[in-house]
Amino acid sequence: MRGDINHLKDDLLRGVGVLQTVNEFKATHPSLDKSRIALLSALFPSQEGIFNADILKQFQKVNRHFNEQRIKENKRQGVCPGKNIDTDQIIPAAHLVYSLEDPEERKLYGKYALSGVPDEESGLPQGNIPLTEEDATESEFDIIIGGPNFGCGSSREHAPACLEIAGVKAIIAPTFARIFYRNSVDGGFLIPYESLNDLSQKVHTHDELEIDPENQVVKNITQDEEYKIRPLGSVADIVEAGGIFAYARKTGMMEAKSG
Repeated sequence: MRGDINHLKDDLLRGVGVLQTVNEFKATHPSLDKSRIALLSALFPSQEGIFNADILKQFQKVNRHFNEQRIKENKRQGVCPGKNIDTDQIIPAAHLVYSLEDPEERKLYGKYALSGVPDEESGLPQGNIPLTEEDATESEFDIIIGGPNFGCGSSREHAPACLEIAGVKAIIAPTFARIFYRNSVDGGFLIPYESLNDLSQKVHTHDELEIDPENQVVKNITQDEEYKIRPLGSVADIVEAGGIFAYARKTGMMEAKSG
Protein backbone atom coordinates (compact mmCIF):
# COMPACT_ATOMS: atom_id res chain seq x y z
CA MET A 1 0.00 0.00 0.00
CA ARG A 2 2.77 2.43 0.91
CA GLY A 3 4.52 1.67 -2.37
CA ASP A 4 1.30 2.39 -4.28
CA ILE A 5 0.95 5.77 -2.57
CA ASN A 6 4.58 6.72 -3.27
CA HIS A 7 4.14 5.71 -6.90
CA LEU A 8 0.96 7.79 -7.08
CA LYS A 9 2.69 10.82 -5.61
CA ASP A 10 5.60 10.55 -8.05
CA ASP A 11 3.18 10.42 -10.98
CA LEU A 12 1.19 13.38 -9.72
CA LEU A 13 4.24 15.55 -9.20
CA ARG A 14 5.17 15.32 -12.89
CA GLY A 15 2.34 17.70 -13.89
CA VAL A 16 2.49 21.51 -14.37
CA GLY A 17 -0.18 24.07 -15.37
CA VAL A 18 -3.26 25.88 -14.06
CA LEU A 19 -4.04 25.75 -10.34
CA GLN A 20 -7.35 24.54 -9.00
CA THR A 21 -8.68 24.33 -5.44
CA VAL A 22 -9.88 21.09 -3.87
CA ASN A 23 -13.45 22.47 -3.67
CA GLU A 24 -13.41 23.33 -7.36
CA PHE A 25 -12.03 19.92 -8.19
CA LYS A 26 -14.70 18.18 -6.09
CA ALA A 27 -17.41 20.26 -7.78
CA THR A 28 -16.25 19.26 -11.25
CA HIS A 29 -15.50 15.63 -10.31
CA PRO A 30 -18.49 14.53 -8.17
CA SER A 31 -17.80 10.85 -8.76
CA LEU A 32 -14.42 10.98 -7.00
CA ASP A 33 -14.80 9.39 -3.57
CA LYS A 34 -13.79 11.06 -0.33
CA SER A 35 -10.84 8.77 0.27
CA ARG A 36 -9.14 9.94 -2.95
CA ILE A 37 -9.72 13.60 -2.06
CA ALA A 38 -8.22 12.88 1.35
CA LEU A 39 -5.29 11.17 -0.35
CA LEU A 40 -4.63 14.27 -2.44
CA SER A 41 -4.67 16.43 0.68
CA ALA A 42 -2.27 14.08 2.41
CA LEU A 43 0.09 14.05 -0.56
CA PHE A 44 0.19 17.84 -0.89
CA PRO A 45 -0.38 19.29 2.60
CA SER A 46 1.93 22.29 2.04
CA GLN A 47 -0.18 23.55 -0.86
CA GLU A 48 -3.21 24.11 1.41
CA GLY A 49 -5.70 22.51 -0.91
CA ILE A 50 -4.47 24.05 -4.17
CA PHE A 51 -3.49 21.61 -6.87
CA ASN A 52 -2.21 21.70 -10.40
CA ALA A 53 -4.84 20.86 -13.06
CA ASP A 54 -2.44 18.71 -15.05
CA ILE A 55 -1.50 16.91 -11.86
CA LEU A 56 -5.20 16.22 -11.30
CA LYS A 57 -5.57 14.78 -14.80
CA GLN A 58 -2.68 12.45 -14.05
CA PHE A 59 -4.30 11.68 -10.72
CA GLN A 60 -7.47 10.56 -12.48
CA LYS A 61 -5.46 8.18 -14.65
CA VAL A 62 -3.56 6.71 -11.72
CA ASN A 63 -6.75 6.69 -9.64
CA ARG A 64 -8.51 4.51 -12.22
CA HIS A 65 -5.59 2.07 -12.08
CA PHE A 66 -5.72 2.22 -8.27
CA ASN A 67 -9.44 1.36 -8.30
CA GLU A 68 -8.92 -1.48 -10.77
CA GLN A 69 -6.18 -2.93 -8.59
CA ARG A 70 -8.32 -2.55 -5.45
CA ILE A 71 -11.19 -4.40 -7.08
CA LYS A 72 -8.86 -7.10 -8.36
CA GLU A 73 -7.24 -7.54 -4.96
CA ASN A 74 -10.62 -7.66 -3.19
CA LYS A 75 -11.90 -10.50 -5.34
CA ARG A 76 -11.32 -13.39 -3.01
CA GLN A 77 -12.65 -16.87 -2.40
CA GLY A 78 -14.92 -17.43 0.57
CA VAL A 79 -15.18 -20.47 2.82
CA CYS A 80 -18.34 -21.18 4.83
CA PRO A 81 -18.04 -23.18 8.04
CA GLY A 82 -21.12 -24.20 10.03
CA LYS A 83 -23.08 -22.18 12.59
CA ASN A 84 -22.04 -21.20 16.13
CA ILE A 85 -18.31 -21.28 15.43
CA ASP A 86 -16.60 -20.88 18.80
CA THR A 87 -12.96 -20.33 19.67
CA ASP A 88 -12.41 -24.05 20.40
CA GLN A 89 -13.43 -24.80 16.82
CA ILE A 90 -11.30 -21.95 15.49
CA ILE A 91 -8.20 -23.26 17.29
CA PRO A 92 -8.58 -26.34 19.50
CA ALA A 93 -6.89 -26.21 22.91
CA ALA A 94 -4.55 -29.05 21.91
CA HIS A 95 -2.86 -26.66 19.45
CA LEU A 96 -2.35 -23.75 21.83
CA VAL A 97 1.06 -25.08 22.78
CA TYR A 98 2.94 -23.38 19.93
CA SER A 99 4.75 -20.10 20.29
CA LEU A 100 3.44 -17.12 18.34
CA GLU A 101 6.94 -15.63 18.50
CA ASP A 102 8.79 -18.57 16.93
CA PRO A 103 8.47 -18.31 13.11
CA GLU A 104 8.23 -22.06 12.51
CA GLU A 105 5.87 -22.80 15.39
CA ARG A 106 3.76 -19.80 14.42
CA LYS A 107 2.99 -21.40 11.04
CA LEU A 108 1.31 -24.32 12.83
CA TYR A 109 -1.46 -22.01 13.98
CA GLY A 110 -2.32 -21.52 10.31
CA LYS A 111 -2.22 -25.25 9.73
CA TYR A 112 -4.76 -25.95 12.50
CA ALA A 113 -7.01 -22.90 12.06
CA LEU A 114 -10.69 -23.97 12.04
CA SER A 115 -9.61 -27.57 12.52
CA GLY A 116 -12.15 -27.99 15.31
CA VAL A 117 -15.06 -27.60 12.89
CA PRO A 118 -16.64 -31.01 12.09
CA ASP A 119 -15.68 -32.20 8.62
CA GLU A 120 -19.27 -32.29 7.38
CA GLU A 121 -19.74 -28.63 8.40
CA SER A 122 -16.44 -27.37 7.01
CA GLY A 123 -16.87 -25.65 3.64
CA LEU A 124 -20.64 -25.59 3.21
CA PRO A 125 -22.88 -26.47 1.54
CA GLN A 126 -20.75 -29.32 0.19
CA GLY A 127 -18.83 -29.97 3.39
CA ASN A 128 -15.47 -31.69 3.92
CA ILE A 129 -13.54 -28.63 2.67
CA PRO A 130 -10.99 -27.57 5.31
CA LEU A 131 -9.69 -24.03 5.66
CA THR A 132 -6.15 -25.30 5.02
CA GLU A 133 -5.30 -28.43 3.10
CA GLU A 134 -3.43 -31.25 4.81
CA ASP A 135 0.27 -30.38 5.32
CA ALA A 136 -0.38 -26.73 4.33
CA THR A 137 -0.02 -23.78 6.70
CA GLU A 138 -1.76 -21.19 4.51
CA SER A 139 -5.26 -21.32 3.07
CA GLU A 140 -6.48 -20.72 -0.46
CA PHE A 141 -9.39 -18.81 1.12
CA ASP A 142 -9.16 -15.13 2.05
CA ILE A 143 -12.66 -14.61 3.48
CA ILE A 144 -14.69 -16.56 6.02
CA ILE A 145 -18.48 -16.34 5.84
CA GLY A 146 -19.78 -17.08 9.32
CA GLY A 147 -23.12 -17.40 11.05
CA PRO A 148 -24.40 -15.49 14.10
CA ASN A 149 -22.22 -15.05 17.20
CA PHE A 150 -19.03 -15.96 15.38
CA GLY A 151 -16.08 -16.40 17.75
CA CYS A 152 -17.99 -17.08 20.96
CA GLY A 153 -16.13 -18.84 23.76
CA SER A 154 -12.83 -17.89 25.37
CA SER A 155 -11.11 -14.52 25.26
CA ARG A 156 -7.79 -15.78 23.91
CA GLU A 157 -6.33 -13.82 21.03
CA HIS A 158 -4.99 -17.01 19.45
CA ALA A 159 -8.35 -17.41 17.66
CA PRO A 160 -8.09 -14.36 15.35
CA ALA A 161 -4.30 -14.75 15.24
CA CYS A 162 -4.45 -18.26 13.78
CA LEU A 163 -6.88 -17.13 11.08
CA GLU A 164 -4.57 -14.30 10.08
CA ILE A 165 -1.62 -16.70 9.98
CA ALA A 166 -3.68 -18.96 7.69
CA GLY A 167 -4.10 -16.01 5.32
CA VAL A 168 -7.64 -14.91 6.18
CA LYS A 169 -8.12 -11.18 5.54
CA ALA A 170 -11.73 -10.77 6.62
CA ILE A 171 -14.68 -12.47 8.28
CA ILE A 172 -18.26 -11.60 7.37
CA ALA A 173 -20.95 -12.55 9.86
CA PRO A 174 -24.25 -11.06 11.07
CA THR A 175 -22.96 -10.87 14.66
CA PHE A 176 -19.70 -11.54 16.48
CA ALA A 177 -18.84 -12.38 20.05
CA ARG A 178 -17.68 -8.98 21.24
CA ILE A 179 -14.39 -10.21 22.72
CA PHE A 180 -13.47 -11.97 19.48
CA TYR A 181 -14.42 -8.83 17.53
CA ARG A 182 -12.27 -6.58 19.69
CA ASN A 183 -9.35 -9.03 19.68
CA SER A 184 -9.48 -9.18 15.86
CA VAL A 185 -9.38 -5.40 15.57
CA ASP A 186 -7.19 -4.42 18.52
CA GLY A 187 -4.57 -6.99 17.60
CA GLY A 188 -4.59 -5.91 13.95
CA PHE A 189 -5.29 -9.48 12.84
CA LEU A 190 -8.18 -9.16 10.38
CA ILE A 191 -11.31 -7.15 9.62
CA PRO A 192 -14.65 -8.40 11.00
CA TYR A 193 -17.45 -7.17 8.73
CA GLU A 194 -20.99 -7.30 10.06
CA SER A 195 -23.58 -8.28 7.46
CA LEU A 196 -27.22 -7.28 7.65
CA ASN A 197 -28.26 -10.87 6.97
CA ASP A 198 -26.80 -14.32 7.59
CA LEU A 199 -24.76 -14.80 4.42
CA SER A 200 -23.78 -18.33 5.39
CA GLN A 201 -27.22 -19.26 4.06
CA LYS A 202 -26.53 -17.61 0.71
CA VAL A 203 -22.80 -17.84 -0.08
CA HIS A 204 -21.19 -21.12 -1.08
CA THR A 205 -17.61 -22.13 -0.40
CA HIS A 206 -15.39 -21.17 -3.38
CA ASP A 207 -17.72 -18.32 -4.41
CA GLU A 208 -15.67 -15.37 -5.64
CA LEU A 209 -16.37 -12.34 -3.46
CA GLU A 210 -15.52 -8.66 -3.58
CA ILE A 211 -15.79 -6.58 -0.42
CA ASP A 212 -16.54 -2.91 -1.08
CA PRO A 213 -16.44 -1.17 2.33
CA GLU A 214 -16.87 2.31 0.83
CA ASN A 215 -20.28 1.36 -0.57
CA GLN A 216 -20.98 -1.09 2.25
CA VAL A 217 -21.63 -4.10 0.04
CA VAL A 218 -20.23 -7.54 -0.61
CA LYS A 219 -20.46 -8.59 -4.24
CA ASN A 220 -20.82 -12.28 -4.98
CA ILE A 221 -19.25 -12.49 -8.43
CA THR A 222 -20.09 -16.17 -8.79
CA GLN A 223 -23.81 -15.80 -8.07
CA ASP A 224 -24.16 -12.21 -9.37
CA GLU A 225 -25.60 -10.96 -6.07
CA GLU A 226 -24.89 -8.16 -3.62
CA TYR A 227 -25.25 -8.12 0.15
CA LYS A 228 -25.23 -5.16 2.50
CA ILE A 229 -22.68 -4.81 5.30
CA ARG A 230 -22.51 -2.32 8.16
CA PRO A 231 -20.06 0.61 8.11
CA LEU A 232 -16.69 -0.09 9.68
CA GLY A 233 -15.92 3.26 11.32
CA SER A 234 -12.27 3.27 12.38
CA VAL A 235 -11.97 -0.53 12.39
CA ALA A 236 -10.15 -0.81 9.04
CA ASP A 237 -7.70 1.95 9.99
CA ILE A 238 -6.86 0.17 13.26
CA VAL A 239 -6.27 -3.17 11.55
CA GLU A 240 -4.22 -1.58 8.75
CA ALA A 241 -2.08 0.24 11.33
CA GLY A 242 -1.26 -3.08 12.98
CA GLY A 243 -3.49 -2.89 16.05
CA ILE A 244 -4.93 -0.45 18.55
CA PHE A 245 -1.62 0.66 20.05
CA ALA A 246 0.03 1.20 16.66
CA TYR A 247 -3.07 3.14 15.59
CA ALA A 248 -2.93 5.29 18.74
CA ARG A 249 0.71 6.14 18.07
CA LYS A 250 0.02 6.83 14.40
CA THR A 251 -2.81 9.24 15.20
CA GLY A 252 -0.95 10.97 18.03
CA MET A 253 -3.11 9.59 20.84
CA MET A 254 0.00 7.93 22.27
CA GLU A 255 3.65 8.88 22.13
CA ALA A 256 5.64 6.95 19.56
CA LYS A 257 8.14 4.44 20.90
CA SER A 258 11.60 5.95 21.27
CA GLY A 259 14.65 4.25 19.82
